[in-house]
Parts: sequence; structure tokens; C-alpha cells
Amino acid sequence: MESQGIKSLVGKKVVVYACRYIYTGVVAYADDQHVRLTDAHIVYDTGAHDKDKKSWDTAEPTWNSTWYIKLSSIESFGEAPF
Repeated sequence: MESQGIKSLVGKKVVVYACRYIYTGVVAYADDQHVRLTDAHIVYDTGAHDKDKKSWDTAEPTWNSTWYIKLSSIESFGEAPF
């Protein structure tokens, strides 16, 4: 059976809209409770959602390059545009 949801994005760069913050990074692992991002950043200012945009207006790395997010706090997610 093919993986679905965030598990299907392992190895891809994603954007995760959680209840308080927006995160971006590469999905390294996902289980039924958590997702682990590598090269993780918190996005403080997305700027305009424009097709030609090449970066976030303000994104800073998390304290560790690997970051865990609880699935129950995720509102939405998808592949990162850049």
C-alpha cells in the first residue's frame, strides 16, 4: 500500500502550518504521532504567496537542525515551493 499523508513526503522539503508556527524542512521520518524535520526552520514572515517568489521573507533555523512536530498540532502541510 502506498504511503499517504505526511509519510508520503519523506525525503521532500515541506511547509507545515502548525497551531502556533509555520515550519519548513525535509521530512526525515513520520509515524502516527510525530514528524521529524531536518534542516528545520521556523517561518516568521512568509511574505506574498507569489509563484515567482524564491524564499521566505523571514525564516530562522531551529536550535537543532533536526526538529520534531506533534501531528495533532498540524493544521496543514505540503511540499515547499522552494
